[in-house]
Amino acid sequence: MAGTVLPDFTVQATTFDAVGVTSVTQSPAAGSATSAGTLSVTVTAHDAAGHTANVSFDVTVTPADPTLTVLSSKGGAVPLAGVDARIQAGAVWTTFGVPSVNEAGQVAFLGSWSAPKAGVLPAQTGTGIFLNGVLVVKKGAAAPGITNAVISTMKDPLLGPDGSVAFVAALANAPLTTGAVVATDNAAIFLDSDGAGAGAAVLIARKGAKATGAAAAASVPVGVDALPEWGAFTSVSLGANAVAFTATMPSKTVGILGSPGPGGVTSLTDSGLWVYNRTTSTMALALREGDPLLSSTVKVIAALAARTGSAGQGRGVVNDGFEDYAVARVTLGDARQALGYIGQDGTGEFTHVAGADAEGYGAGAKWLSFGLPTQNSVSAAMAFVGTVKALTGTATTLNNVAIFAEDDVNYEATRLVSKGDAAGVNGGVFSVLKDPVSAGGRAVAFLGTMKVVPGITAADNDGVWSFSGVSGLDLVAREGALAAEAGGGVWKTFTSLALPEGRGPLFVASLINRTGTTLPALPGPGGITTANDVGLWATDSLGGLRLLLQEGDVIGASTVKTFVVLSSVVGSPAQTRSFNSGGSVMVKATDALGGAASPAHRGAVTAHKP
Repeated sequence: MAGTVLPDFTVQATTFDAVGVTSVTQSPAAGSATSAGTLSVTVTAHDAAGHTANVSFDVTVTPADPTLTVLSSKGGAVPLAGVDARIQAGAVWTTFGVPSVNEAGQVAFLGSWSAPKAGVLPAQTGTGIFLNGVLVVKKGAAAPGITNAVISTMKDPLLGPDGSVAFVAALANAPLTTGAVVATDNAAIFLDSDGAGAGAAVLIARKGAKATGAAAAASVPVGVDALPEWGAFTSVSLGANAVAFTATMPSKTVGILGSPGPGGVTSLTDSGLWVYNRTTSTMALALREGDPLLSSTVKVIAALAARTGSAGQGRGVVNDGFEDYAVARVTLGDARQALGYIGQDGTGEFTHVAGADAEGYGAGAKWLSFGLPTQNSVSAAMAFVGTVKALTGTATTLNNVAIFAEDDVNYEATRLVSKGDAAGVNGGVFSVLKDPVSAGGRAVAFLGTMKVVPGITAADNDGVWSFSGVSGLDLVAREGALAAEAGGGVWKTFTSLALPEGRGPLFVASLINRTGTTLPALPGPGGITTANDVGLWATDSLGGLRLLLQEGDVIGASTVKTFVVLSSVVGSPAQTRSFNSGGSVMVKATDALGGAASPAHRGAVTAHKP
């Protein structure tokens, strides 16, 4: 049965004494809302004497097909054009950035438009960040907190769980002014706390300004500024209570050969992680290269970064119900690595340190190294790939790499699956485990590789697996296998993986698009070619895989040529933007028409709901 309400099964009821039956009832009642899964239905017959007879049976509710909604498309009308004074009447969309969706289903994206002008004058254009169809900030607007400066360009916005919007912008001098903006201070991070539009944004940090919390070196050369300055913002992440960002500081003073940058900064001390506490409006330097940590010094900071294979699920700021936290991996000057949490006040706690006791391998097991951790939005508990030193505890060279996940209460790590474990495929065992993505209750998903053995080749040893406390280890998809709902297409590679809360894996994969080595090339299995060899799959509520979108799909009058989803975005690679736990998946699609006519859905920002 497919649908959203329960049918009336009483009309199908038959009795031995139809004359004596006065009524037939059903529980749950006809018209009751249903969700995917199996439920029990009872139909009861009543006669005039008060006797009853009933029958119970199970009804399986299957998910409806995914639905597509085009939110905005090239050539479509820009919302509030001619009503909002910042958007010219008659404006239509021309280009889009990569959209973002939060748990509440709000959508933010960067969009550009064009509007006709009377006569032969050139069209009027504009670019801005939109939240639910409302223009938050427009290119050319006054830069908040900076006199005589305007916003020149903006990167794709970050969307917080509360509807706040943050963005990195390039700055320029306001018309008819000079001096407010120069090359050394022409970028900034802004936060609009409610996404309400003009006038709501505040300045968080600016290139060229003194880098909060960064102390000067013990000896600063004559002629060099006393304190370090922000030079470039490499990654920004927005949470409900905090804005975290990584940045570099100039490590060389312009015009002075070989001299350190402002504050005596060198290439060994020029990177850091800062946290802006939205609750207290205060900024703190959480980590900086060269600073003392764990009886050594910080050498390399890995935080707010994308991870190959899972760039669509962020490793940035997550809330545990009370405060925001970011996870970080630090490499120390003595070559040890450590994993830790950075709170919204900028303080850190490192919970797993190389050389310390490792969980899951018995007494004496010691950590050796770590992958880049990820969090889940339920509790901020992390999951990660950890390597345990061989010959400590029960660790050997065959099993000492594993995926670990912390619980949502005590944040204690448990080993879930190890290199050398059975992969559930023809006796195959894991040889490579990539950094996982995680959800609540220690649920994880990951890309893995199996060892080549009889029955498993290099052409079919990669796959997507999930692990949960309910079902244990499950193979979700495998290269060389038939791809779900792809008409006979066969999976070739898995490019990006995510795990929404309360749902199964969501991933982008390519299909085999060619058969044989002779020319002209023949299509791959299922007739797959380069025109339709990339797709997006999601797990439905019954655990089945559904194909949400594929190159070559028809949307309205257009055919999808390419699409962007589960990808990292320049300036905010740690921010989760493509999906939420409510089943929405945001896609930026480009159609096959290029610059030709009928641009109805070219560059459209679309939403899929599995």
